[in-house]
Amino acid sequence: MRPDTSLLKYCRSKNSEEALKYVTEEPSYVSYDGKTALILACINGLQEVALELLKSEESIPNHIDDNNGTALSYACENEMYEVIVELMKYDSVNLDHVDCNENTPLTLCCSSRNEELEEIAIQLIESGKCNLAHKDELNQTPLMIAITSEFIELSKKLISSGEAEISYVDEQGNTALILACENSLDEIALLLLEEEDCNVDAIDENTDSALSIACYNDLSTVCTKILSICTSDSEYINAIDTMGKTPLIWLCKYGNIEALNILFENHIDVLDITINDDKDNNALHYSVKNSKLDDISCRMIDINPNLLLKPNQRGETPFNVICTNDKTVLIDKIINKINYEEYIPVLLQHKMYKKVMELLKENESPIRKFVLDLLNCTDLISLLDILLDKDKIKELNIKLDSVKEGSHDCLICFNSTYLCYLIQPCRHILTIDFNCISRLSQCPICRKEIEEKFQVYLT
Repeated sequence: MRPDTSLLKYCRSKNSEEALKYVTEEPSYVSYDGKTALILACINGLQEVALELLKSEESIPNHIDDNNGTALSYACENEMYEVIVELMKYDSVNLDHVDCNENTPLTLCCSSRNEELEEIAIQLIESGKCNLAHKDELNQTPLMIAITSEFIELSKKLISSGEAEISYVDEQGNTALILACENSLDEIALLLLEEEDCNVDAIDENTDSALSIACYNDLSTVCTKILSICTSDSEYINAIDTMGKTPLIWLCKYGNIEALNILFENHIDVLDITINDDKDNNALHYSVKNSKLDDISCRMIDINPNLLLKPNQRGETPFNVICTNDKTVLIDKIINKINYEEYIPVLLQHKMYKKVMELLKENESPIRKFVLDLLNCTDLISLLDILLDKDKIKELNIKLDSVKEGSHDCLICFNSTYLCYLIQPCRHILTIDFNCISRLSQCPICRKEIEEKFQVYLT
């Protein structure tokens, strides 16, 4: 085994002050493990020592050690900007050398998150001596690494080079586009989407697509662009992401009307609006909360009116939300799309008495008969008397919501529940779990046979 020189010894022990005293002592000497003083200085981040060694004509800037590392590789790894600049001046230095970890100087600079090394990476690209599609030990390209490091200018440079393999999919299912969406780099994502070979169909290991990630991060322009170029048979149109939501649900949640219009215009034949998220909200639960999305809400109701009365885990339905926000215009558009026996109790419970009276104009209307029977009134005069009397309104609310002050425990299984049902013909209102009401044939209060049951909603 070859002994270390004093220079090697102090470089190995990271003693910069002593090493500087011996920089002229055999700088080309190679140690027992194949390392030169320059390589050891770069490994240990001794920038001043490395710069002094590079002034010597005896230094070997292109030497490769036993670990297949070079001074340039180690300098990039340790973000030694000034040393890297000096090493790149040597024609003998391989700017595309691959070390034992499958890294090149370019991939190391891309992963650094150091703005100075971003500048170095751009210089490496411009040198024309680097493989821009090289895969590192994580099987990622320089472009993917640069996007993860959020290097905007470097990513632009790689995209414009035409050699960065922008459609490449790594072992985790990631693409440059997916990573750009994950890091909310909408500018980079849009540049990628302009490329003909951009891969919009890839699904990562979490079963998330670029579209679902862009929707989750509210990258509205990116969502719109992806939806405008993808085909209707793309499996990710209705894909449920790791947050339990589909692109449609996210777009409704954030109110992205432009992307929603494209989704309904281009993909209506495959779009599934009935999917619930992890809290049992469907897209309509979110759209009715945003007045900008009234037209979208109406389109979904036209497709499937039953969505209006689908409760989430809190027992809240889209129609319940509409009434809570007093969206009279939206109510007028949808009132004939669902059974009056379902929506009348909700309107009354939300004190929308004027709207109820408008629906009772025809003498023989089944709605009129239902409301009068529901409230034990003989005619409209007696109904109006209830609606104008504060004390009677209070009684009315108690009748509609007789269990509101209770414990909200199911009458059958005693589990906590927000669901309430009006039983016909006895008209008892029960707090009861969905599974229990589904099996119930008799009213648990009066034991009468249940002919019909309607869900009512607490406010």
